[in-house]
Amino acid sequence: MALTDIPAAGAKLRASVLSSLILEVRDLNVTKGGDESISNQTLQNDDALLLAVAASSEYRGLLSAYYTGGNAAGDIQFAFTFPAGATCHFGGAGLHNSLASGSSADVEMVARLSATSGTTNIPYGASTSANTAIIPILLTTGANAGTLQLQWAQQATNATATVLKAGSYMWLRKWS
Repeated sequence: MALTDIPAAGAKLRASVLSSLILEVRDLNVTKGGDESISNQTLQNDDALLLAVAASSEYRGLLSAYYTGGNAAGDIQFAFTFPAGATCHFGGAGLHNSLASGSSADVEMVARLSATSGTTNIPYGASTSANTAIIPILLTTGANAGTLQLQWAQQATNATATVLKAGSYMWLRKWS
């Protein structure tokens, strides 16, 4: 049911209609429950960070990713999969992926923007201490409903695992 399906003024508002309207406007969110590690550069679907999205809708949201990795070695890359016919724009702030040693002198925040068809990845630097990437998301779906799912991997294969930490989360709000 779309918001345009609201009963006319004076008509009864049935529980099923009210329930559908509440579901339509509530925020979608998911939090990663446990740490997950990767020691290769092949993008994989995250086990927890995925949300169901409706067809013909626009969503705005945020990925907040907490991670660790080897200093200037494996780094991390993020991408998303989404329904066929959708467009996803994402990018944000995090450690630059050209860190030399992972020391505080090498840390700089970078802004990244990307319009993607589902194959674009964005690399971020990783140090052995706590790292955070904040990635705004704009998703516009076409005729197909489906799933917005985070993919991630090391930027370069390294024996020191890159770990996406518990507490990382993804949030979406249906905009239209």
